[in-house]
Amino acid sequence: MQRYLSVLFVALIAMTGCTPNIQNNEEVIETEPTINGLSENERMTIWDEYIRAQDRARLEITRSLKILDPNDPKYADMRNEFDHDLYSRQFGERETLIKLKQDEYEREVAEKFGLTHEQLTEIGNEGTRKEWPFPPEPEGLWN
Repeated sequence: MQRYLSVLFVALIAMTGCTPNIQNNEEVIETEPTINGLSENERMTIWDEYIRAQDRARLEITRSLKILDPNDPKYADMRNEFDHDLYSRQFGERETLIKLKQDEYEREVAEKFGLTHEQLTEIGNEGTRKEWPFPPEPEGLWN
C-alpha cells in the first residue's frame, strides 16, 4: 500500500509538471550562534569573568569601608536623630565606590577579551537572560 501511494504521488507530480526539490542536508551541522565572532561557550567564559570582577570589586570595597551601623550596641553612645541619615549616606557612598571599582574591573575584562564596554554589557545581559550559571560567591560578599 505504501509503495502504491509513493508511485501515485510521483505520478501526480509528473502530471502537474512539478519537479520535487529534494535536498540532502547531511552536511549541514547545527552550530551555536556567534555574536561579535564569539561562540556561546566563549561568551559564557567572559560572563564568568565579568561576574567575578563585579563580585571582587564589591568584596574589596565592603572589606575596606565598613559602615557604622547605628543599631550596633557598641555605638550606643553615638546614637541621635542623625544616625539614620549617617547610615544612609555611608551606604550610598560605599555603593558609589563599589560601582566605580566594578567599572574599573569590567574595563579590564573587556580589554582582556578585546571587547568594547557595550559588547561586554551585551554579554552580561545575555547571561542574565539565558540564566547562565553564576560562579560561586566569595565568602563575605554581602556583609
